[in-house]
Amino acid sequence: MLRNSPHIFSGKALAHGAGALSRMAAVMRERMSPGIFVLMLAVFIGLVTGTMAVVLKWLVNYIVAKLTGGLHGASWLYLLLPGAGIFLSVLFQRYVVRHRIEHGTEEIKADIADKNYWLRPYFLYAPMLASALTLGFGGSAGSEGPIAGTGAAVGSNVGRIFRLPPEMAMMMVALGAGAGIAGIFKSPVGGVLFTIEILRVQLSTMLVVGLFASCIVAAMTAYLWSGCTPDVAFIPTESFEPSIIPAILLLGVFCGLYGTYYRYTVQRTRRMLEAMRNHWWRNLTAAIGLGVIVFLFPVLYGEGYGIIGSVINERAPDLLRNSLFSSAQAHVWMMPVFLAGVLLLKGIAATLTNSGGGVAGDFAPTLFAGCIAGFFFATLANHFSAGLDQQVFALAGMAGTMSAIMRAPLMAVFITAEMTWNYEFFLPLALASGVAYLISRLIIKPSE
Repeated sequence: MLRNSPHIFSGKALAHGAGALSRMAAVMRERMSPGIFVLMLAVFIGLVTGTMAVVLKWLVNYIVAKLTGGLHGASWLYLLLPGAGIFLSVLFQRYVVRHRIEHGTEEIKADIADKNYWLRPYFLYAPMLASALTLGFGGSAGSEGPIAGTGAAVGSNVGRIFRLPPEMAMMMVALGAGAGIAGIFKSPVGGVLFTIEILRVQLSTMLVVGLFASCIVAAMTAYLWSGCTPDVAFIPTESFEPSIIPAILLLGVFCGLYGTYYRYTVQRTRRMLEAMRNHWWRNLTAAIGLGVIVFLFPVLYGEGYGIIGSVINERAPDLLRNSLFSSAQAHVWMMPVFLAGVLLLKGIAATLTNSGGGVAGDFAPTLFAGCIAGFFFATLANHFSAGLDQQVFALAGMAGTMSAIMRAPLMAVFITAEMTWNYEFFLPLALASGVAYLISRLIIKPSE
């Protein structure tokens, strides 16, 4: 666990420099009501974490642009870059941080359950740097796990500096983690629901108020720093028609079934990697496997937000760009076959990234997979003259698949709606998410 990991930064320098702040905090706590004091800290945590979310995105995009900006057509670099990112991340963790920082969300949840609220200062930067290497070089996952860990560390160290009691320190960790999700997706409600549905923090009135404050500030900070633009702009060409509801319900069933398959591939791949006692062999296996998958399907390079934007804005030919299949894109069945291959391998690619030595998150892969699943569903149906709007179904597939895999139906709906700036199709999102969640629960026991 985090509390037992040795590191060159002991935290003494931070504690020494925090004396004045601690004295100031004591005065503030005496003169302020607890609610106002927590609200003030929540705003500060949201501001810092939102800024750090923007920095992480910039780092990832900068590395991606430098490495792949000049690539055209199928390139052998796709075989090498993802594995290089994994090994760079492993070296950083092993010889600089001296601690494994994979699966950030799971670590936060475990620390809260174990009442370990004092995260070491190096968690303020280590997940971000390791994640930038992993994703920038082509790791097929997301940045939300690392930024949630960084946000939790911001909250924890605020609690340490202000010498808060354990129950308030736990609150700061939760506020920081939620703010990280809110900032990385620009989704304030999504950040709140992440804390409730994923971390399952015990709620109180003070926590809820502070959580909304930190998440709103983090999302707005990221929004302002990024030029007041969404990460994935959605420009619908048609308005919502109630007549599509039956098809949306069927999409929910499909997403539930696919989500079950995705969870199965994640679990099997993770068990295979963890069974390898030699960590270098595990890293090499993950690097080779991920490189082969990304070479075959370059759309799996990185987080995939650009691909999501292309799909939901009717630029589907972008999917085949730089792949071995680009020359055959005119074939009527080429797109469905290609999409099926992406869906079959996405869970494996994400797990090779997250459990093979890389540092990344689990949420973005489910959104990417959901977008492809919804687009595949509509494309396949339209081959039989169904006349479905592929944009809407790709969008609804994001919420449905994320709900089925992450078991967080409300979070899935709000993250999808908020990150694309679209509430017009809120009903299809909610229906797909609800049905997919129920199907997933019926197939797999709640404890799994």
